[in-house]
Amino acid sequence: MVHDGSSAEETIYRRATSCVMIDPILHILADSSVFQGLSERELQDVREAATMRRYVAGELMVRQGDPALAFHMLICGHAKLVQVTPDGHQVLIRYARPGHSFGLRSALSGFEYSLSAEAIDDSRALVWYGEVLAQLMERYSRIAFNGMRMMTLRNVEMQLRYQELLTEPVEQRVAQALLRLSNDMGQKTKEGILIDVPLSREDLAEYSGTTLYSVSRILRQWENAGVVRTGRERVLVRSQDSLLDIAAATI
Repeated sequence: MVHDGSSAEETIYRRATSCVMIDPILHILADSSVFQGLSERELQDVREAATMRRYVAGELMVRQGDPALAFHMLICGHAKLVQVTPDGHQVLIRYARPGHSFGLRSALSGFEYSLSAEAIDDSRALVWYGEVLAQLMERYSRIAFNGMRMMTLRNVEMQLRYQELLTEPVEQRVAQALLRLSNDMGQKTKEGILIDVPLSREDLAEYSGTTLYSVSRILRQWENAGVVRTGRERVLVRSQDSLLDIAAATI
């Protein structure tokens, strides 16, 4: 019998034969900043070179100041990346979700981790030791190019955040911080964009470079105005347009 392409069996066959990267881990690798652009065969090679590690909530994945020996990419769960200043002050740098990575400098010998990564919830990560990552970069130049691009973008982001800290009022900085977090970690709901990681007011104060008192005052004002809604370590952005207006305001 000749198939005309309209039968259920034929539809299933087409879907099966056209489907690539059925493994969800390969999907995460393919969408990641470091491994995007690689073929399925190359992604399989990258996957086989890694070790899967499990972390419980509150466990350190890497510690600031330790030798940078391995590159991590989250497969499930979330992590908080922080730095501690010489005087002991903790600064929240960013959050990580599946597909996000840290420790790229492990491909170069003699470096230390510049931050600590703590699992927020039970998480799994693919881990490549530094020498293995360096070999993959030599084998697939796309990885090295992607890594350089990612490090450049992160450097630009940190420069912008430093500029904000020096030149912009606190209300703008908090608005910009919430916009970054909603873009990176946001989940759309009927009521707005939920920042889908535990986010205390202390965390937001660290992230925006201000005090707990200022963050509490600003969030209370915005909650009354219907811009955000806060709960126990949760922030829902109800009006992203309002935050954009505040973030772009000039004095």
